[in-house]
Amino acid sequence: MSHTPSPTPYGWNRRNWFQTGVLIVTLAIGFQFYIYVHQATGSGNIAVSRPPGVEGFLPIGALMGWKLFPTTGAWDPIHPAAMVILGFAAVISAALRKSFCAWFCPVGTISELLWRFGRKMMGENFLPPLWIGTSLRGGKISTAGIFCMDYLFNVAAGHP
Repeated sequence: MSHTPSPTPYGWNRRNWFQTGVLIVTLAIGFQFYIYVHQATGSGNIAVSRPPGVEGFLPIGALMGWKLFPTTGAWDPIHPAAMVILGFAAVISAALRKSFCAWFCPVGTISELLWRFGRKMMGENFLPPLWIGTSLRGGKISTAGIFCMDYLFNVAAGHP
């Protein structure tokens, strides 16, 4: 299959259409969850079920499930989809570098759309000072480190 290059280096391609589809599905899941919560907190009947895709937004629950699984062998009965989604994201990210964020993550899609919008409107994009980016990365790495240390210390102590 031949691929014709885009006339501009920032033209739309297959990945952009896939990202847009994932974003639309994510918004639909969010809307269905909003309706579910609205009905569940009211006094009437619940006509819309909780969408299983909402578990993709429960990374802490998924981490707790993955902490429980190797120590007890039990699959998390409350948030099983969160474990699958996080496991999928971790394997894909490890195997193909940033492919999860580039193809599936709606945050990456929104970030890229904002980047394109800034480039189109101003001709260039604003780059924050290096210390801001370094500080934000440090916070992200520190948070991941805390979860890893908690897991390792609890497993070493024999706690599930």
